[in-house]
Amino acid sequence: QNSGGAKDQQSQLDALGAQIATRETTIKELERELAELKSNPSESHARSAEIVDLQAEADELREANQDMRSELRDLRRQLWNAKEAAGKTSDLRSELDQAKYALEEEKKKAAAAASAAPVVDESTKKELESARAEVVDMKKKISEMESLEDKLLERERTIASLDEKKSAENEAQIKVFQDEIASLRQEIVTY
Repeated sequence: QNSGGAKDQQSQLDALGAQIATRETTIKELERELAELKSNPSESHARSAEIVDLQAEADELREANQDMRSELRDLRRQLWNAKEAAGKTSDLRSELDQAKYALEEEKKKAAAAASAAPVVDESTKKELESARAEVVDMKKKISEMESLEDKLLERERTIASLDEKKSAENEAQIKVFQDEIASLRQEIVTY
């Protein structure tokens, strides 16, 4: 589940990098055209409106590229955080498995003690209760982590679909979802 989200994010990063490279090429072409127009003063005066338009277009593309670079950095940071959260979930599952194993061992000890002596001593009862409580706590934590991961993946998919539409009204929604993702990741990290 997490590796699919990481692959999706990686493909988004690659696509964004390709868009940036394409825009940089366009900017260089516009700068070359501007330089040619400016170098020929007689033509430059006659085509001053075209020069202004080209300069404005180049400036807009530079600004868009800067925004995309910033978004690319943010997506890389989010991908890193998601990978970290996935590792923590794996650690919690490992701890749960260890707690289950410890519980089973305690059950075996209790069963052996019950067959050997009719009364189980208090320390074994306390160890068994402690192991049971640990298993319940671990199950609860894993359930909460999985719920957070599901919310995180849902938000990432929503952002991806909104990114595809890329309209002005979706930008605000994308920002809200990115903030929610950051909040969910923070919750995951605190576990």
